[in-house]
Amino acid sequence: MRDRLEEILQQLGDQIGESLQVDVHNTCSLTINEVLPLQFECDANQEWLLIVSTLGELPAGKFRETILRDALIANQKSFVEGTLGYSNKINHLIQFASLPLSEIDGEKLASFLLPFLEKAEKWRLKILHT
Repeated sequence: MRDRLEEILQQLGDQIGESLQVDVHNTCSLTINEVLPLQFECDANQEWLLIVSTLGELPAGKFRETILRDALIANQKSFVEGTLGYSNKINHLIQFASLPLSEIDGEKLASFLLPFLEKAEKWRLKILHT
């Protein structure tokens, strides 16, 4: 399925004017506007494209509690453009989504990424300025 991932990423790259390559870990990482990291990879069964963006560090305390509470509320309202979560491993708020590999191409992925990235940037700024 690496070939399918590479095909989709090549199509996406054509859409956004970037050369996107799968690395030795079968992932592809890029940074949007030099501040918003984005990673693509397939799930273990090679059926889903996983998309993850790291939005910002959440130090322990009231700030983390507030952001996570607000993220849960946001997830309840809408998760179409990605779901917010917390990574204990890196102590960051993340946004993630999974799309079926069999149903997407570069154009559909590019269309999905527009609202995904808008939401990610909104939360990145919320963490930065709160």
